[in-house]
Amino acid sequence: MQHILVETVNNEEYDYFSASLREALEARDGRLKYLVDVTPEHLVQEGQLIPGIEDLPTVLSMSEEDFEWQFEVKKPSRLSDLIFTCMDGKHAKEAAEWARNYGWKNSKAYIGRREDLYEDIKPTE
Repeated sequence: MQHILVETVNNEEYDYFSASLREALEARDGRLKYLVDVTPEHLVQEGQLIPGIEDLPTVLSMSEEDFEWQFEVKKPSRLSDLIFTCMDGKHAKEAAEWARNYGWKNSKAYIGRREDLYEDIKPTE
């Protein structure tokens, strides 16, 4: 299910692993993938995070115990499918590259419209 894609977005070509909207939605719904929102904290307004998406800034280097204690979710194994998203795709791309460099080879960036992931979910209050 892993493919190297070259996509053109805003007339810019990306040659990294990218996730389709379907894959990102599957991850959002917890279907054997992790959706990781890496929108910088200062850009996330109160009540803007969506249930089911773990806001895990790039902390994959933490121990399993510390990770689970801090985020209340099991740390993804290096074989897990990680799909990163953010507001504009820039941080998602950087996070996916970082994760791949540190051994999470199934990391991808979703660079599509972030709103597509959220349109059927109400923000937390």
